[in-house]
Amino acid sequence: MTPTIETLKLTQLEEDPRNPNYMSEEQLELLSRGIQENGFLQPVLVRRRDDGTYVIIDGHHRALAAGRAGLAEVPCVVVHTNTQQAAIVQIAMNKVRGELNLGEVSKILNELHVEGYSTEMLSLSGFSSDELETLFASAQPEDAEDVLAGVRVTNNDDEDDPAPEKPFILELTFSNRADLDKAKRGLKKVLGKGHELSAALLHLLEQQ
Repeated sequence: MTPTIETLKLTQLEEDPRNPNYMSEEQLELLSRGIQENGFLQPVLVRRRDDGTYVIIDGHHRALAAGRAGLAEVPCVVVHTNTQQAAIVQIAMNKVRGELNLGEVSKILNELHVEGYSTEMLSLSGFSSDELETLFASAQPEDAEDVLAGVRVTNNDDEDDPAPEKPFILELTFSNRADLDKAKRGLKKVLGKGHELSAALLHLLEQQ
């Protein structure tokens, strides 16, 4: 029979005690916050028994998080199948979702962080604060020299001018704020905390 979409009360849904998916308390809390912030975006998959009751196939934690978020009912995809077929579907739903490309994820989240999104806001993506910090760090250039990649450097120093006391002006032009912030972080990595950015830049240029 073709699946149907119905809005069911959470009290109508029974959890399958053999659910193979695990979610930590922290992850569950993040999921609940996400539902409060963005709404309930993915229906729960359930099967209808012959007696008219419903058992969750996929979405146990979404249903639990919805209750914590204050919802009384959620949209559900209702299928008519037996226990054995439901068990196979349940495992498949948890197995074949694919894996995140963490390299690309770290770039996206770091860009959002630079644009002003707080760690608390970005935790709605499902990553804890510690995981986010790790992702931010992995998105940084491997070498501090990379912070100058693509940056136009100009100065008013005349190489033929023998006067050493002439002031030296170095101008760095960035195309956007994200590149500027990345450059600052890279320069701080050169000499560490407590040093002027200009000193780090001079040290970096001396290595060229």
